[in-house]
Amino acid sequence: MQMGYPIFPGESEKEQLLCIMEILGVPPPRMVDRSPRKKDFFETNGSPKIFANSRNRIRKPATKDIMKTLRTEDSSFVDFVLSFLQWEPA
Repeated sequence: MQMGYPIFPGESEKEQLLCIMEILGVPPPRMVDRSPRKKDFFETNGSPKIFANSRNRIRKPATKDIMKTLRTEDSSFVDFVLSFLQWEPA
């Protein structure tokens, strides 16, 4: 992409989803409920399963700023990227 590095650099599919949730937050409950692999990624109450990766890093939903992730202050570019990084686009 534009930056030359992945926005969501997960080591596994579980961490990949946590990387996405770091920026976008937790997906809507109806989306989680429809997932055939819900129990692999979410607790019974719908909250994400949090774990440490191989470098002992713990990723938590809605804790990462998209501008810092994209390493830019160009709000037009950030808006463009956020327009396709949505759980449920309009």
